[in-house]
Amino acid sequence: MKKLDCLALTCFLLFSCSGAAVAEDENEIVLDAAFAFDAAVSTRPALGIMHPYENARLSAPTSTYVCGWALPGGALTINGQSVPVDPGGGYLAMVNLSSGAFAIDARLEAGATVYTLTRTVLVRPPSLPSPVYPTTIECVAPETDYTVVTGDEIPVSAKGSPGAEAYFTVKGVSKRFAMMEIGRGIYRGVYVVRERDKLKKSKITVTLSGKNKKSRRARGVVWRLPGPQPLVAEVSADDTILRAGPAPEPGNRAGFYLCVPKGTLLRVTGAIGDELRVRLAKNKEAWVKRASVRILPKGAPPGRGIARDMLVTAQGSSTEIRVPLGSKIPFEFVPDVEGKYLDAVLYGAYSNIDFIKHVSTGAVEQVKWYQDDSETLRVRAYTPKVKWWGYDASYDGESELVISIFSPQPAPKGAKGALAGLTIAVDAGHSPDNGAVGCTGLVEKDVNIEIAKKLQKKLADSGAKVVMTREGDEPVALYDRPKKARKSGADLYISVHNNALSYGGNPFEKNGYEIYYYNPLSLALARCVHAAYGELIGPDAAAEYKLRDGGVIYGNYAVTRTYQMPAVLTESAYMIVPREEAFLKTEKFQNACAEAMAKGITKYVESMRVYPQERRAAPPKKTSKSGKKNRSPH
Repeated sequence: MKKLDCLALTCFLLFSCSGAAVAEDENEIVLDAAFAFDAAVSTRPALGIMHPYENARLSAPTSTYVCGWALPGGALTINGQSVPVDPGGGYLAMVNLSSGAFAIDARLEAGATVYTLTRTVLVRPPSLPSPVYPTTIECVAPETDYTVVTGDEIPVSAKGSPGAEAYFTVKGVSKRFAMMEIGRGIYRGVYVVRERDKLKKSKITVTLSGKNKKSRRARGVVWRLPGPQPLVAEVSADDTILRAGPAPEPGNRAGFYLCVPKGTLLRVTGAIGDELRVRLAKNKEAWVKRASVRILPKGAPPGRGIARDMLVTAQGSSTEIRVPLGSKIPFEFVPDVEGKYLDAVLYGAYSNIDFIKHVSTGAVEQVKWYQDDSETLRVRAYTPKVKWWGYDASYDGESELVISIFSPQPAPKGAKGALAGLTIAVDAGHSPDNGAVGCTGLVEKDVNIEIAKKLQKKLADSGAKVVMTREGDEPVALYDRPKKARKSGADLYISVHNNALSYGGNPFEKNGYEIYYYNPLSLALARCVHAAYGELIGPDAAAEYKLRDGGVIYGNYAVTRTYQMPAVLTESAYMIVPREEAFLKTEKFQNACAEAMAKGITKYVESMRVYPQERRAAPPKKTSKSGKKNRSPH
């Protein structure tokens, strides 16, 4: 589309990633990789490199892909390797790397003119072992502080001279702890906290003893959790995330575990850096960011719920189970993938339930409870006869947990369109960030909104009310997108994206379309959308696209974790693959992607929803054994 071509050109002008002539003779034009475009330039240079960027720092991959644009019809080489140029002007190549400053040389022969361009990247060399002599210690961990209780384990590691005798000490502990060399110059050990250890800002020191001795102190220190009384924290932000473990490395959090509402009480049992360890039950713990909670004064009791008589009610397409608890405690849901039941697991609770009123109501046929252990109460809602596709929970007042189960509302009688009466949230991924950038500069956020608007029209034509998380280039924060869908009462959520790879990835092996889901209840929707993609743009499709099928993938994304409704994320094509980027610029392909999403959504909804019959078929008239119709006696 012309609009997208202009946007792509704007990207060239702003990204400053390849250039204009700085030296020219009759036969050769040398382009400057660091040249910054003037916004008034109306044509792009004949040759450019979009990826990797100038002076990009690569973390020791053996190869990387190079993509950019060149004059179609010209003869292009990258570091001496012949590279085809797509008719749309994009190209893609893989180059092998060596450590240090590495040059990527592009050369384009276009008639009698030769264009050359050099892109320099910095490749980090592989880690080398320390010298045997003199004894050296390059680094020591832990690098962050630990707050612990008796029985906790603290991993200690070091990198230094190979072949040394290694041990560490902890201030306040009268013992040396041996370390094992698990690789050349890589040492590891563990400290198990004992009751008698006196820990207060205790420092850990590692010593390597070879031909000479070398010691180095870790940056992190160790504290013991003070006092016999429990330390209690109150969640101070809505939708606070608890994670499955501590951060595995700086800048990377552990996997999403569950979400808890504001006011939930958590028992703190330790800390690593800016994360607190919280106890959910005897053998179950999770981790939360320190900034998301408020530590309560000493003596504050931990959350303890006593579940009392429950009430089940239904209104419209929502069924509610009310569980009085007396305290805001953490909980998680475990849905049956076939939709036969929903488990609500309540941590820090036990049952005093004698009655469950209106137990067979709405989507719920029966409710049972199970005391899994002294601190874990499981409430199971059986839903075998009514289809449902989402759930939620919140506290009403200070202590009553309200569990909601959402069923597809029946299609209105006489409604035009398979999706009539439904609200569908369409999320055009990215903005204000650009997302991925294609070979010729196509910006993902721009093509996402074009596809999303086409999907919006198709869904509206089928009778749905469509809520767009963004209408244009307005900035929308990541976590605000599913919130907007929930506030609008959306029945379904679909996030529209297109793909790329990080440094070291190989787009010749990984390309095409992929469909992502997280919640088990979203898998059926993901499969329907995936099947429609296969019919319209997949390897066996009748159309010319025939993109590689990347499959249905479990994806732990903020937008797919929405459990109030089925939610999927689509990656229609890889923008760094020239052929796929060229498709994404066309209205025809954008329409095909939007049609695949709409078709998949419709098929899924039809499998879940009740459609009233406009006319009841007349019962067949009885016939005699001879085949003649029986006459009425009147």
